Amino acid sequence: MDLREGGEFAGYRVVRKLGAGGMGQVWLVENPNLRRLEAMKVVSTSGAGDDFARRFTTEAQTAAGLDHPNIVTVYAYGIESDAAWFTMSHLEGEDLVRAGALPPAEVATIVERVADAVDYANSRGVIHRDIKPANIIVRRDLTGLIVRVTVLDFGIAKLMDGTHLTATNAFIGTLTYAPPESLTGGGVVPQSDQYSLAATAYQLLTGRPPFAGQNPGALMMAHITGPTPHVGDADPALTPLNDVIARALAKEPLQRFRTSRKFSEELTAAVARMSHATLSPSEQPDPRDVPTMMRAPASSTPPIPLGATRVDPAPTDDRTVDDATIRQIVELLVAQGSQYWQSLHGEFQSVGERHQSASVTMATSSGTFRVPVTARVQQLLTRHRYRGGSDTGARWNTLTIDASPAHGVTVRLDDSDISQLPPAEVAPTWWTSG
Repeated sequence: MDLREGGEFAGYRVVRKLGAGGMGQVWLVENPNLRRLEAMKVVSTSGAGDDFARRFTTEAQTAAGLDHPNIVTVYAYGIESDAAWFTMSHLEGEDLVRAGALPPAEVATIVERVADAVDYANSRGVIHRDIKPANIIVRRDLTGLIVRVTVLDFGIAKLMDGTHLTATNAFIGTLTYAPPESLTGGGVVPQSDQYSLAATAYQLLTGRPPFAGQNPGALMMAHITGPTPHVGDADPALTPLNDVIARALAKEPLQRFRTSRKFSEELTAAVARMSHATLSPSEQPDPRDVPTMMRAPASSTPPIPLGATRVDPAPTDDRTVDDATIRQIVELLVAQGSQYWQSLHGEFQSVGERHQSASVTMATSSGTFRVPVTARVQQLLTRHRYRGGSDTGARWNTLTIDASPAHGVTVRLDDSDISQLPPAEVAPTWWTSG
């Protein structure tokens, strides 16, 4: 096995080692055919059993079949020189092993995107079984804003079951976030991933894992029989999040949230309430500072189609913009931002069939700040994809949404207005409710 810098393995040129753990090594390699840098994970098959090759092929095919913006893309796989390997996207960013305690709003963003990936996989019969900080990669922009969250190693934990490949450090690292049912032989279910995600969220909020033990046995018993910890015990400022985290950490799967998405939504709502409650009276914006909404003449703000067409798997009409979707997007963004807002600007650059946020800023009477784009907003944008003109549609554009209580909502493709909502249609609840 020629795994060394400058060597060749499985037809790939080895560039350098990226990391190693109990479940294998990760190398940066170059795909000679595509001239593309990829990450290659290599797992020794020594002592793995006669059926390892079959199980590896099955799990690799399953992982490669997952197509989600928050799940790493698997390109190829194989077994060579007593080592199983697969290549995947080489991701920019860092895992969360040394993240420490993060701001609650950032934790909510991370949980939301991981939950989206987990529910997507669960809906296809795939349970991750090893959600933990080491398997979550976060990329930030130059300002520190989270722009991408990616989950690694779908299928790897299942592959390790029943083998002698799992080293002690990897076992303990996984055990820190393991749901009780996985430790008692009860079998894993979709809510098992939710438990591990909640344990990860607990650590990202407090800087320490929810359970501790001097040895693996003590740690297992803490998960199985120990009292459910509260984040507020570690940091009183986090007390408003106690109930949400505790429910996702319930001992019985049926006592947890039905989906990881529901857990994420409840956590995001609790963080928003907590953030609003922490403002001092002098920091609370005066609602009288918000411009009074006035109904504009209906004839002054009709939709303005300028050659843009909606690309939909099964279009039902010729409308250029789904106004209900735009309202949902604005409402979701505002709900994350501030109780009182004056304007919102969001640009969404379409990439293939997925939209990525370039920037979303909100102006309020308290100042201007960034608003994180949730996975739900990304889903809405993906559901209603846009392209310009009536040509081949090969050129994808930037969808821009500008919204304010005073001026309504304007939607543009590049520099062309394609839809408008008058101020009267900007629901008052968007900017007067917490």
